[in-house]
Amino acid sequence: AAEQVAERRCAPWRAQAAALLDVDLLQEALRRWGSADFEEAAAGLRQRCPALEASTETADGAENQVSARIAQLDFLVDTGAMSGADCLQMVTSWPECLSDFTIRQVWAQDDLVAVNKPFNRLMYCKKRLPREVPVADWLKTGFQGQGQARLCHRLDYGTSGVLLLATSREAANWCAELFAGRKVKKVYHAVVFGHPSWDGQVCLDDPIQGKPSETLVH
Repeated sequence: AAEQVAERRCAPWRAQAAALLDVDLLQEALRRWGSADFEEAAAGLRQRCPALEASTETADGAENQVSARIAQLDFLVDTGAMSGADCLQMVTSWPECLSDFTIRQVWAQDDLVAVNKPFNRLMYCKKRLPREVPVADWLKTGFQGQGQARLCHRLDYGTSGVLLLATSREAANWCAELFAGRKVKKVYHAVVFGHPSWDGQVCLDDPIQGKPSETLVH
């Protein structure tokens, strides 16, 4: 009798879970962010970016990456950091942003390794984002190279791009000296909405956290 009561109590939750499995995550996200024709929009995005197909048969781990990205954007909307319209504009302009959450090695030589850090990926753990897997933790469990990988520098949470690792203490110290002495040239590419108000090159020299800074914008 107790088992029958428990089964009746669990039945609604099981039905709800089964229904959720049939939900198209991309369509639902577009609808939440304000798309009027979210079904057609989702189909168009998948056509432009096949990795958005929620199936591991078409793209390895695509479903997990897409759901992780959607959860992040929903969090930014909930906290007021972005609006639904911002998310909609970003995703429709750059659908690949939803399929890129994996850290991948792009280069290696001697004791140096370069990986591609996706945007909105923490470098270190933060209490306010307990479910995030930061780069530092990935190095302990996901790095497939030889030796212990050490971070040579950082990239901001919202910044994607090349992240340099060292697999020996000597290489790590050498890289640290280069970065500390500002002998490393860093180039950032930005995806923007609209057009800048200037022509040619502009130098931004506002201090960052009280320290001198100079950035050339083309």
